[in-house]
Amino acid sequence: LPHMMPPKNIVATAMDALDVSNENHLVVYGTEGCMFTARCFYTIRGMGHDADKVHLMQGSLAEWIDKKGSIDTDPVKAISAADLNLSAEAKYQAKDATSMVDMQTVLDVVNAEDSADSIVVDARGAARFKAEAPEPRDGMRGGHMPGSFNVPFADLLDPDDPTKFKRADELKAAFEKGGVDVST
Repeated sequence: LPHMMPPKNIVATAMDALDVSNENHLVVYGTEGCMFTARCFYTIRGMGHDADKVHLMQGSLAEWIDKKGSIDTDPVKAISAADLNLSAEAKYQAKDATSMVDMQTVLDVVNAEDSADSIVVDARGAARFKAEAPEPRDGMRGGHMPGSFNVPFADLLDPDDPTKFKRADELKAAFEKGGVDVST
C-alpha cells in the first residue's frame, strides 16, 4: 500500500538510481514546512542503512540558506517508479524493515496475557483517532484499537517549523498528554 514501508528491493533499486551506497553518510532534509522528512529518515534507517551514517537535519533548506550554507544549483534528474529496473540486481543492500511488525504480531502482543506491559501508540490526528474525521483512504473505518493511546505525530513537531522536533521536555509532555507514562 502507498502508505506502508516499501519492500527492500524497491528501496535498494531507488538508492541505486540515486547513486547512494551503503557506505554513504546521509543527511535528510526538506523544504520549509515539510513534515515528511522524518518519514524519509525513518524509512532509510528502517531499511538497514547504518544508524551512524544517516541523520535527520533539524531545520529546512531555507534555514540552511539563511545560515549561509552552500547551495548547488546544478540540475539533477528526479527519479520516478517508471525509472526503476526491479529485475536488475541492486548494489545497495537494503534489509527487511526493522522495528516494523505485521498485523498478526500486533494482535499477539495486544492479546497476550502480559499485554499490560505493552503500549500501542496511534500517531494519527486526534479527530481520526476518535472517528470524528474521515479516513483519507477508501474503505478504512474510523476509530482506534481498544486500549491504544493517541500521540499525534504533528504534536511532536515544532508548530512554527515542522522540519524540527520539539524539545525533549515538550516531547515528554506530548506523550503524557496522550496518556503514555514516560517516567521510566
